[in-house]
Amino acid sequence: MSSMVSEYASLWRDSLKILEDAYIGGRYLAKTYERVDVEKALRAVEELFRVIEVVEHNVFS
Repeated sequence: MSSMVSEYASLWRDSLKILEDAYIGGRYLAKTYERVDVEKALRAVEELFRVIEVVEHNVFS
């Protein structure tokens, strides 16, 4: 299970950094993002939900 989380973090690192930047920038800065970056970030979030479901299932089953 921990390897799944590590693999996710390695695979989606760049998209996660964009999401972090967007979160902070959305509060304090006016910044725009390329469509391709937003689409990758969205896929990263969708995959994160899948990883969380697996972790929840393993922990609470």
